[in-house]
Amino acid sequence: MRGVRKRDHHYGDRERGNPAYAGWSRLLDRFAAILAASYQLLRPGGTVVITCRPVRRQRDDLIDLPGELLAVARSMG
Repeated sequence: MRGVRKRDHHYGDRERGNPAYAGWSRLLDRFAAILAASYQLLRPGGTVVITCRPVRRQRDDLIDLPGELLAVARSMG
């Protein structure tokens, strides 16, 4: 099977260096690296699209992941 496999509401394996399970600062650092690499592949005026949603770390702890990623993207230029 190719593509993204979702098991038990988790994407991929926690043990294999998946940035989603490495803490927020590391996750945002990885997105910055992805965006930097994507920028090298874009033609002038090109677009990168990231699909994400707010997430909860705990029941009463909603994190604005889209806003955080937008801030990272803006800091990258």
